[in-house]
Amino acid sequence: MSQTMEIFKRKIHIKFSGTLELWLSDRPFTRSLLYSYTILVPDSEKFIIRTVLNFSPVLNNDLKQYVNALIYQEGQHAREHNKANLWIETQGYKVGWFRRLINFLTYTLLEYVLSKRQLLSIAAATEHLNTSLSMFFLKNPNLFKDCPHTLTALYSWHFAEEIEHKEVVYDVFNAVSGSYVTRLAGALIAGFGFFIILPIGAVIFSIQDLSFLRFCYWKDLLSSFFKIGKLFPFLFMCLFEYLKPQFHPRKTENIHLIALGLDQYHITIGDKNDPS
Repeated sequence: MSQTMEIFKRKIHIKFSGTLELWLSDRPFTRSLLYSYTILVPDSEKFIIRTVLNFSPVLNNDLKQYVNALIYQEGQHAREHNKANLWIETQGYKVGWFRRLINFLTYTLLEYVLSKRQLLSIAAATEHLNTSLSMFFLKNPNLFKDCPHTLTALYSWHFAEEIEHKEVVYDVFNAVSGSYVTRLAGALIAGFGFFIILPIGAVIFSIQDLSFLRFCYWKDLLSSFFKIGKLFPFLFMCLFEYLKPQFHPRKTENIHLIALGLDQYHITIGDKNDPS
């Protein structure tokens, strides 16, 4: 087990209320993408929890403690994003059907046909891509420009914790399998979710708020996919790193982003105290 820093069990409760304004007006695809991510988070986090729990009995005590903290954080992510989803739907977006469809086509079917070790490889790759997406947004705080305070708090806190527990699922996978071929297969499946399903969700949101009719939407979309340094080229490079045989999450220098994310959370909610 290579994890050296503590994983905190923070008690987070965000109240989502009021009118959801169309923020990031010059980057509507990015806004829709974050909404899509929020829709997908609850079921994804629950999948990760179920998957690591399958192997909890065979883990050593140190790794069990990290898994316990991971489960606490992922459970809170699922709960708070679910609250955000309910709020977003009150603003006129009808996307619950999309969440249910993806949940069935991915987790329900995958958990029926794949082995527990194969599912764990998908969970490990998903966590790496979650960490990568978190890095991108925490490194680019301008993408939270005029974002509603509740969503800024949600994303900043969530992204910080994804980096904080970035090694846990990968270390569980190494402890029970470590097969490079299995890791490769899991990465390909997880990559499909981030590179295909996530953008489809963004398009569904943009159709409903009509932002897809604006020129800046397509400019933002094309830039996000094809401009070096933007989101999807960045995620692709992170996935490429994951495919290297000697990869380990600890080799990625991103720990400093945890403090940036948590500081932004505290500033946004007006609380300077650590809720750990």
